[in-house]
Amino acid sequence: MMRKLVAIACCWAGIAHASDIRLDFDVYLDDQRVGFHRVIVNKAVDKKRVQVEANFDIKFLAFTAYKYRHRADETWSNNCIVQLDTLTNDNGKTLTVEAQSAPTGLRVTTSDESEFIDGCVRTFAYWDPALLQSQRLLNTQTGEYELASLKKVDDTPLVFKGQEYGATRYQLRVEDKADIQLWYTPDNRWEALETEVAGGKILRYVRKET
Repeated sequence: MMRKLVAIACCWAGIAHASDIRLDFDVYLDDQRVGFHRVIVNKAVDKKRVQVEANFDIKFLAFTAYKYRHRADETWSNNCIVQLDTLTNDNGKTLTVEAQSAPTGLRVTTSDESEFIDGCVRTFAYWDPALLQSQRLLNTQTGEYELASLKKVDDTPLVFKGQEYGATRYQLRVEDKADIQLWYTPDNRWEALETEVAGGKILRYVRKET
């Protein structure tokens, strides 16, 4: 179910800085809260380091029917990924992705294979819509380099449980796999996300005020 979404980055060792951006989201499946998603972006002199953590638990009656954990660590330079480490537990299946910059691109290694991607590589960086304007985006859960397109839809906020989120809606289309709706404030702060998952249910992120 959660392979449609890409959670990004968590926890590096390095120079300590106050967080430049911190985004905390409640995650819902339809109207039921199932977990959280957190993004922390720090800026160094010439780099960005991004921490992300996502935890989802889908329950049926008293039992957990689906469990998802994703943590990763991204380093960006000149709006391109230069280093990446991720660890995902997808309902008991462990997935890892590592990436390291090379002279003309990025070397990406998963538990199954290693490949070289030429040029500037970007991930599904929902926290900055400018970074989503690429023909391909790297799925940090699977290591796939996926065809993607972003377009503005309208200037309508998401309304959920009596609250409004964002002011501008975008659609991120990923090959034949997913249509992801994203909402941003006028200054491009990420506020919400919606996408349809298995069974016609809606997976939804809405930002928490911190």
